[in-house]
Order: sequence, then C-alpha cells, then structure tokens
Amino acid sequence: MEIIPAPTFSVLSEEKDESLGPPAAVRPRPEDATHIDQVLLAGVPVSSWSYFQWLLAGDSHVCRRGIQQVALENLELFTPRFNVLLSVQRDLALERLRKICRARLFSILDFDRAPRRILTLHECCGMLDASLATKFTVQFNLFGGTLLRLGTETNPLRQELLSKIDTLDEIGCFALTELGYGNNAVCLETTATYDDAREQFVINSPTILSQKYWITNGALHASWAIVFAQLITRGVKRGVHAFLVPIRRCSGTGDSSSEDLRVCPGVTIEDMGHRIGCNGVDNAKIAFDNVRIPRENLLDAVSKVRPDGGFVSIVEPEPIVFSDRRDNARPVSGDSEPFTEATVPQMATQQRPHREVATSAGSAARNRFLLQTEQLLSGRLCIASMMLGGIKVVLTNTLRYSASRLSTGPSGLSDTPILAFAVQRQALMPLLAQAIVLMAWTNEVKALYERFTRIISETAKARDAFLSRRAASGERQKGAAEEEEADDLNRNNNPFFIGSMAIRGLLEAHASARLEVVLHCCALKPTVAWCAQEIATAGRERCGGGGFLSANMFGEFIGAAHAGMTAEGDNRVLYAKVSKEIYTRSTQQNAPAWLRAIAEPPQDVTRDTPGDDALAVLPEFSPLFATHLDPHTAVPPPPAEPSFPPALACASGEESTGVTYPPSMYASRNPLLRRLHTLLRLRIARKLRSLRQLLAMKQDSRLNGTRSDATEVQAGKWQERSSSSQADAKRQMVYDLWMADLDTHDLIFSSSPASLAKCFADLAAFEAYLRMLGHLLQHGHRSCSQALEAPLCLFGLTCIEDDLAFMVEEKMLRQDEVHTLRQKRNAWVDRVASISMQLIDCFGIPDEVSLRVSRNDV
Repeated sequence: MEIIPAPTFSVLSEEKDESLGPPAAVRPRPEDATHIDQVLLAGVPVSSWSYFQWLLAGDSHVCRRGIQQVALENLELFTPRFNVLLSVQRDLALERLRKICRARLFSILDFDRAPRRILTLHECCGMLDASLATKFTVQFNLFGGTLLRLGTETNPLRQELLSKIDTLDEIGCFALTELGYGNNAVCLETTATYDDAREQFVINSPTILSQKYWITNGALHASWAIVFAQLITRGVKRGVHAFLVPIRRCSGTGDSSSEDLRVCPGVTIEDMGHRIGCNGVDNAKIAFDNVRIPRENLLDAVSKVRPDGGFVSIVEPEPIVFSDRRDNARPVSGDSEPFTEATVPQMATQQRPHREVATSAGSAARNRFLLQTEQLLSGRLCIASMMLGGIKVVLTNTLRYSASRLSTGPSGLSDTPILAFAVQRQALMPLLAQAIVLMAWTNEVKALYERFTRIISETAKARDAFLSRRAASGERQKGAAEEEEADDLNRNNNPFFIGSMAIRGLLEAHASARLEVVLHCCALKPTVAWCAQEIATAGRERCGGGGFLSANMFGEFIGAAHAGMTAEGDNRVLYAKVSKEIYTRSTQQNAPAWLRAIAEPPQDVTRDTPGDDALAVLPEFSPLFATHLDPHTAVPPPPAEPSFPPALACASGEESTGVTYPPSMYASRNPLLRRLHTLLRLRIARKLRSLRQLLAMKQDSRLNGTRSDATEVQAGKWQERSSSSQADAKRQMVYDLWMADLDTHDLIFSSSPASLAKCFADLAAFEAYLRMLGHLLQHGHRSCSQALEAPLCLFGLTCIEDDLAFMVEEKMLRQDEVHTLRQKRNAWVDRVASISMQLIDCFGIPDEVSLRVSRNDV
C-alpha cells in the first residue's frame, strides 16, 4: 500500500531527530547529557523524568523546539507589550505569526499528512500569545483547513490559495456565524443565488441579522473569506454551502498588512473594537450587497452546480415511504436502520410498487451543512491545544513563584516558601493534577483525530469522483416536490449516501470511530477551557500583588480562557451534545461495545468493610479508546514519526508502527487507583440511568397531563400545541425536556460533575493517564510510574469529592467513608506537591520566556 509521502517543506525532519523515542533506542541530546545519569529526583531517575516529558509532549518534538528557537531568537518581538494602541497589538500579533510561518516548520498540507503537528503548534502558539494563537487557528484551521477539505483538487483557485497560505501571502477568514444565528447556523440568512446566464453566484446579506459576526482576521488583514450562505439554484434552496469570496484586493506587494488593501465593492466591513482579551485579533462584522463570484468559487466537495444550474450532491433528500398498497410495508426512511455495505444490493433490488413518497429536503440541507462544518471538530481540538499551552505557562510561573516566594515560617522569619503552606497547596495541587491528566487525554484525542483525518482524505477522492460523474452525466437532482424521484439504483451506487443518517457525518458508514471523535472533541474543549479559566484565576490570586501586574500575563490568560469557553461552540452546549449522544447511542444496537458496557454495568461488588480494598475487583469494560476501524476500510498510515500515542492502525491486522497501543491497563499495586477507576465507571452508568429515568418520568407526566399545579398552565399549552401536529409535538417535547427543563439541566448542561458529559470527560481522562502509566511501566520506568500515580489519585479523589452527594445517594460510598476520603485527598495533595517542581519542568517552558513573577523579580 502506498505510504503518504513525508513532508518535504520543513528543514527539520522528525524522522532524523535522535532525541525521540524510548531511551533504550536513542541517544540523548548533548545538552541533556546529565539525563543519562541515574540521579534521583523525588526518588525517580532523571532519565525517567526525561522520558515522561517526552510522553507528555506527545508528538512533533522537533517542531516544538523549532518554535521555541524562533521565540528565543526574537525575544524583543515576542516579549509582551502593554499600554500600547489597539493597532499596535494587532500589528504585533500579525508580525509574530509571520515570523513563525517563515521558519517553515509546518504546512497547511499537514492536515492531511501529519495533523498532530498542526495541533501541537496551536499549543506552542498558546504559550507565546493568545492573539497569535487565535490568528494562527483561523488562518490554518478554519480558513486553510476548510479550503483543503471542501475544495477539490480540480479547482485551480483552491490550489493557488493553498500555496500561499503557509507564507501568509494570502490571509483568509471564516465567515459562518451571523448576528442573528450562532448555534443555529443552519438557518443563517446570507444567500448565494446562482445566475446561470453569467455562471456566477450572487452573495447577499438581506437583513441586519444576516451580517457575519465575530469574523477573526476580517477587520484588517484578510483578503479572502470562506462565506457560508444558503445556496439557491433554479429558485430552490439547497441548504448552507461554503463559497470563496474576495473581500479585499491586494496592491500586489505581497504584504497583506499593507494599507493598500482595499475593501472590494459590495462588501461592508466594520471593526468590532476593543474586547476584554485577545485584542491582537481583528474581529469584524461583514455584510455583502450583491457581490458576484464565479461558479468555481463554490467549495464543491459536498455539492456541485453545473453551468446550467443543475445541482448534484452526495447527500440527497431521503425518500420516505408512507404506504405500500401491496404489502403494507412499514415506512422506510434513513432513520430506520444503519446504512451498511451489505444493505446496498438488497436496497437496490427491492420492489416498491405504488408508493406514496415525500422527501425530507430539510433534513438533507441540514446534513449537507454538518458535513461542510466538519472543520469545527478539529477547531475544538485546536482550542483545547491552545488552552493547554496557556495552562503550562500559568502553572509553571505560579508554582515557581510559590517555591521561591518566602514568608513567615516557624522561626518567625521570612524563610519558608509559600508552597509549604496548606492554603497554597490546596488551591494549586488539584489543578496541577487535573492539568497533567488532561494533557494525557489530549494526546490520545489528537491521535484519534489523526486516524480520522486519514480516512477523510481517502474518501474525499472517491467522493469527488462520484460527484464529478454525476455532474457530467446531466442527471437531474431532486430538490423540490415537483421534480421526479431519483432513481434508487443510482442512489445506492453512491457509497457515501447515508440519507438522514448524515447527522453523524458523511463518514459514519466507513469509520466507526467517528462517534468517539465527536464525543472526545466535544467533551475535551469545554473541559480544558474551564480548567484553564480556573488555573488562571487561582494562579493570579495565589501570586498576590505580583499576579495583578499586567506584565505577568494572568489577565491575558484569563481573557484567553474566556474566549476559549465560547469559541468553536459554547461549552455548555457542547456538554449537552455529549450528554445527548451518550444517552441516545447507548441504547442502540450498533452502539460501540464500550458504550453498551457503560449503559449496562455489572452488579456492584459487595463490600464488607470500607477502605482501599473495597471494590478491588475491576469490572470488565471494553477500552474507552478503540484501536481498530471497520476492517473493510483500507487507509494508508501517516508518515512514521516518533509520537505518543503512536499512529493508530486503521484496519484489522494493519500495523503502522511497531508499537502496541494501547498498552495493558496500568496494573497498579495501589488499590486506591483500582477503586477510583471502578467508582468513575459506575458513576457514569448511574448518571445515565438517572437521566433515562428522569426523562421517562417527565415524558409520561407530560403525556398524561399530570404536571404539578405550578406547571399546569405550561403543560396545557404544550398539549394544545401537540394536537396540531405529531411532528411538532415531538419537537416540542424534545425542546421542553432537553433545553427548558430545570430538573434535567444539571444532568445535561452543567459544568459540574452532575452532568453526564463531565462524568464522561473525567473517565476518559482518567483512563488515558492510566494508559500512559502503563506505557511507562512497559519501558522499565517502574519507580517513575509509581511516583506519577499521585496526580491521578488526586484527580480521581477530587472528581469523587466534587460529586459526593450523588455518590452517597447512590450508595456507591457510605457516609462514614466521606471523612476517610477527604483525609486521603489531603495526603495526595502533599504527595503531588512533593513532585510539583519536577512536573512543571516536564512542561518544557524555557526560563527565557517565563514571566517575571516566576523569577521573583516583580
């Protein structure tokens, strides 16, 4: 099988980096010569700490060092500046981005070849400047990544722009959100009407609410925008599609920051001004007044428009059979059964005489939209990576300050570091433990997304070939009720057609891992963003007056964390998506084994006495992180490069690396770890059961009209509405139960452990860290793995303590165990504090770029 070629754009090569991989197989760098000495730090050989640092970094180690080198060689440019004009902040962010791009350490094509490299660069940029990281993610993920994914190789404009993205010769923006449409972007109002006489699209913003809103890079620097608009051909709305629209014309100097950049006719751009953070980012409001673009500017990976206005798409309206007079067949729709390859011949040969057919055009339009906004999925990973970069810097500076700042000790003199005080340790150690565990989880999700990206790249070729044949054949595409029904055989010859199942995305028929990708990405971003906000706030407080100085950047990191809580999906909305996906899929026959195992946990282990030995028998669950896909899906592996987790196999029996992953679950001699693992497994099962019972009870209550007096009027209104239409009634009930009901809110939306999504995030992170400890143990670092149990134990105990009421109510803990649990948590706080300086050293933050507060020279 052909191997995807290794990147040739970078001077540095991951394959030639001798500092990577297990210590037994490589030599350390000269500057790290002391790491080969078996010196003990906190009872652990320094070589083991070096190996843990390699695991924690995960991947793209050469790129990391390259970015650090760029920053160190340009310290004046990358030094934070304050009390400067807004225009200066924006110029600085752009110049920093240019400096990094000129190092040629990465390419937009890495989204196909080595996506983890792009994600890691987000983390590196997040360490240096939040505004830099934001402009980076829009240029390379939202603009460049969308162009790469939704454009086709036959489009010359796409190829031209891709060649200029790496060097910033062309800067772009991503225009999806509108003033009136955020989370409900599928209903946005911007239109793209096709004029077949001139073979052009006319882009128009018909109302005030339709102006594009919060468009990063739009106010000053972008010359192109990927605009999402309602595609209209032959008077029929085809749903939201993406278009390349020029918004500025460059003077030809190649400097997109030049004042000679002029706004194109018909385009109105307004600067959104000063914000509470990330002011180096130029956000804009953009409106269009009958702006004409060529037909080729449609990003046509999902749908194509022929010169005569004919429309073809890989997602067609799904025919719904309401009756069959010959055999009274049940309704047939895309929601009835999963689409599989085995069903294609059967579907193609079915006889369906005298059918009454309607089409779910609205569902098809929504599904097309979901496919075209796939880059938001990677965007959530990008945001999480950016937040982790900031977390590493804040923790490094806060803990170094805490270890060096002296205060009154037992002698009455200022001779005791404040890190020795309980108030400092209790505030910071649980956050340090959570951050370390989240880093392990992020590395796994990045590896999972890399595998998913390889599948996307392969299917894109076949998808484009199919659409091109359809467009060339002149076949009519169904889009209105009066048009003839599409031929079933042709529909079934489309291996990517999944009808209304496309709510899972185009690739669910070919990649069983997509559910995992969605769950992990949508749970990871909110969890990391909230963690970043807590760490930045706690760090500012625990650094006292020094933390309040602008120069120490805590204010910048707090603002960046709040931006991360909203960007690429509101945190609570994403948690609701995770909760609903787990709830919905856990009862389906085709649900993953691990999800079914969570939904149907084994019987509780009987405990005669409290303590660490209770619940020692771990339930047999399938790994939360699957390692194989559909065996019929053959996908080439990525370039071989040392990384952790290693590149994951894409099909049964296929080996892309010589490393087995995941390793056996870490078998600790510490019974507390086993018990915590069990409790976290059982907790999510109980949450799922509680949500199911609560929703069933409330649904029955509404249907039977037995609501309480306080909600009787609301129930009456609901019943009155439901009588008009069964479909409307179903939608209203879903809204009432999932969006408006205060009783279900905590289980669905809450950032607290009450929510199903938070339980999933805690468990996923816990198991990811367990696997990392298992990897350490496999490579002979037993003492290190034992020392590194401390952050995981503290993380698990904190998760349980934060949800004590539920744990006791469900009899997972006894009341007399609560005090013991808190005592143990305090003990593990001290253990984490004892290795805290070694842990932050593993973040790899150079002293030269650390903040003044960490050097105690404020």
